[in-house]
Amino acid sequence: MLSTAAGCFGFEQWRDMLRENCEANRKREIALAQAREEVSESMTDWFSLRKIFSEILLKKFSMETPDL
Repeated sequence: MLSTAAGCFGFEQWRDMLRENCEANRKREIALAQAREEVSESMTDWFSLRKIFSEILLKKFSMETPDL
């Protein structure tokens, strides 16, 4: 919106800079969203693996524990 107003008053250079800034902000937001998604996926994978290993260890040690 600012770039359109700047263009109407003959500030072509300002309009171009505003447009480039908006595009850079949009790309940064996309990159941040992708990074958040990757972190979320890796954390989910980590907790899933942790749960699986915990279950395996519990089964192993519960089988080895002698009844008293």
